[in-house]
Amino acid sequence: MKKSSFGRVFPFAISLALVSFLSGCMGDGSSSNPPLQTGATEGPSAEGPAHSSRSVCDDSIAPGRLGQVGRWIVDSDCRVVILQGVNQISKLPPYTPESIGFGEDDLDYIASQGFNTIRLGFIWKAFEPTPGNYDYDYLESLYRTAQAAADVGLWVLFDFHQDMYNEKFNGEGFPDWTVFDDGLPNEPDLGFPGNYFAMPALWRAYDHFLDNDMDTVGRPMHEAFAEAWRRVASRIKDVDRLLGYDLWNEPFPGSSLALCANPLGCLLVDQDRKLTDVARVAANAVRAEDDSAIIFYEPFVTFNNGVDTAHGGVGEGIRAGMSFHNYCLAATPGLPPLPYSDALCSVEEQMVFTNAEQQSKTFNDTLMLSEFGASDDLATIERVISLAAENRVSWQYWAWWNRDVCCERPDEGIISHPSMPPVDANLDQEKLDVLVRAYPRHIAGIPEHYSFDRNNKLFELRYSTQRPDGKGRFPPGTVTEIFVPERHYSDGYRVIIEGGQVISGPGSETLRIVSYNDAEQVSVTVVE
Repeated sequence: MKKSSFGRVFPFAISLALVSFLSGCMGDGSSSNPPLQTGATEGPSAEGPAHSSRSVCDDSIAPGRLGQVGRWIVDSDCRVVILQGVNQISKLPPYTPESIGFGEDDLDYIASQGFNTIRLGFIWKAFEPTPGNYDYDYLESLYRTAQAAADVGLWVLFDFHQDMYNEKFNGEGFPDWTVFDDGLPNEPDLGFPGNYFAMPALWRAYDHFLDNDMDTVGRPMHEAFAEAWRRVASRIKDVDRLLGYDLWNEPFPGSSLALCANPLGCLLVDQDRKLTDVARVAANAVRAEDDSAIIFYEPFVTFNNGVDTAHGGVGEGIRAGMSFHNYCLAATPGLPPLPYSDALCSVEEQMVFTNAEQQSKTFNDTLMLSEFGASDDLATIERVISLAAENRVSWQYWAWWNRDVCCERPDEGIISHPSMPPVDANLDQEKLDVLVRAYPRHIAGIPEHYSFDRNNKLFELRYSTQRPDGKGRFPPGTVTEIFVPERHYSDGYRVIIEGGQVISGPGSETLRIVSYNDAEQVSVTVVE
């Protein structure tokens, strides 16, 4: 959820304030709206193995691919990989990055700033405009962009992107033929994300999808969704540096919002089980085409603001991760400043990371902060990035450029006009000063701490030489790579190291470290 104006966030703030009242009024889920018309086919239970993801490095992690070992994303040498990058999704017809002018020059610039990942995605409505009819020209355009990103060294996370379901509700993502709202009003129209909190028709559309009701040709909607994903994966699997698949951007709990928007989440209703069912069916479809990439699921959108999740595991033996977002309500641009907003946001934003870490421990899944920012509030961006480092989580900033169905979002982007070259006048250099960081890209061990203080140009890294799969220690010649941006170290840098030595040249933006023979821990400090 990208929140950048009073009208977009006010309904959510109000909904959170009224949760207790609404829960009391709606305890049995009844309302004056027409009853939900369902033909649901019951899916598998969300209950499952507590530790479902893979936890070893093996030959199945092919060169040029990344794998997952419990909490960590790893490369084919079993080194822990940290990713930092951006999002670029096109939400308007024809729904392709190429159509807005995003291309090789943008990707070259993104890579030149030290970013090593990008989140791209597809709009289901564009790929399957009518039931069973798939637009492979659309998919090929997305493939070209993804491969171009890989060609400059970016790891690609590929998602199904939606916000507010469909254009009928001033959103995008789901096909028209999946819209079933039982004739409920699609008003008032408060834009994005306001409609989430005031539009009964939108709630009902999500209810029908989560309940796996039949589409217009008699297919259970989860099966239709999974089939679309299978066909997408059959092409996207050929991208050279594919990180994985993000199954569903910011799922929404439908009419159960009032019962889910509390710190404990949807404990009083069955929404997390339904969401897990969707993820499992889609994950199995993707695996039928590609069993080597990481499959990321997302919790409900309320997770973004500190609400917990009860999402289940996606299946035994799958390389799996949770993709999640972090947006603080109290620091939203356009709202009157709240008292102690920095303190409030620090608590709320850390709560998101704490909940994510617990989910990782429960299901042995890796983590990816696939959205945050969506703002020109540099203090907020820096605070979340620092928390991501403190929690040792990879991230992707929202966004390189964005326009929602309702309107443009210039404060969210890094580039002003994606159809024009990424030169200084077309870029938010102050935002880039915050986003471009010194960080460890490949670690021959398990990171215990890393941080970057850009004001003092101080980077610190401490890591154990233990392999993340627990099979002993890395041999001393295994290389750890740290990106040291010239943007912040234009006059060069010095390295203070314990337990190892530098093997890269002076001033290189790729600082390369190897450990000594007997080192159990390596500490690295980079100063100007």
